[in-house]
Amino acid sequence: MIRSPHLPKRLPRPKELASMTDRQFFSALTEQGPLSRAEIAKLTGISKPTISESAQRLVGQGYVRETNRKTQGRQGRSGLLYEINRGFGFGLGVTLDSALLRAQALDFAGSRVWSTERSLSGVTSKVELLSVLHELVAESQTQVSGSLLATSVSLSAPVNAATGEVRALPDSHFPMGHDLNVLKEVEIDSPVLVDNDVNWATLAESIAGAAQGVAHFLFVYLGRGIGAGVYLSGQLQQGAAGLAGEIGYFRASGDETLLGRINRQPSGKWDAATLSLAGEAVVHSAILLNPSQIVLGGPLMEEEATFRQLQQEIQARSLIPLEVVPSQLPEQ
Repeated sequence: MIRSPHLPKRLPRPKELASMTDRQFFSALTEQGPLSRAEIAKLTGISKPTISESAQRLVGQGYVRETNRKTQGRQGRSGLLYEINRGFGFGLGVTLDSALLRAQALDFAGSRVWSTERSLSGVTSKVELLSVLHELVAESQTQVSGSLLATSVSLSAPVNAATGEVRALPDSHFPMGHDLNVLKEVEIDSPVLVDNDVNWATLAESIAGAAQGVAHFLFVYLGRGIGAGVYLSGQLQQGAAGLAGEIGYFRASGDETLLGRINRQPSGKWDAATLSLAGEAVVHSAILLNPSQIVLGGPLMEEEATFRQLQQEIQARSLIPLEVVPSQLPEQ
């Protein structure tokens, strides 16, 4: 039997269908706030009986709860309103660079409920760094109600997200993190996701920034250093060892890398030649990867004139017309 390439390999199983329905139910509450089962059925296009079954599952699991409110001002019988159970648990996001360790907790509905930061100016070893990190995780669990459900860690260094290994590369701004492995050395009682800061920023641009709905784009960070996040076919691309997008290691001249040249520039200021080399690295990446959009972010792009200069340089060298836009998100 020859199967049409346009047909799915198999139909979803009942458990998969239930999970898909639950996700749509939950997403409707996330986007719209408290809703009745009838309203969720209308929004999702799923039958009312199926939505009722989903409501029972989600309430039973503790993810969703019934409110004391009912639909008002509508014809027909009033219906119970459902909402996300904010107190079910929380997620912790940790950002780690050479100067600061920041953390914030989001409740189950995605609202920030706690944040803090620690200076790393007096921290000189990996042991001390891990101690500060453990203290911060423990503090989050005393400050926020509910269980810690998941933790994300952002490092200002190349990292293999699958293994947690940080890649020790020349000219790094975070040498203390070179032999750090968050997945193996940090004791956190929850699933942990780790990646470099530019990759996290790339995901943020795709979800809430300038690249919403864009399937193929590059996010380029320009500040103390330079790096790119590669987002193709609707997915973040990390590469075999987590090194996708490390455009700072393009050769500027001879043995000097672009990042090495940037490190010789005054803080927050790049000369015209360095900015031009950065534009060249972005163009080469765009020729290889064929994105439809380039998002430029980081402290250097906060100056309108600098952004426009780099935008024009990239567009002038591109093979095809290429949209180059500024990030819409703050650096943090």
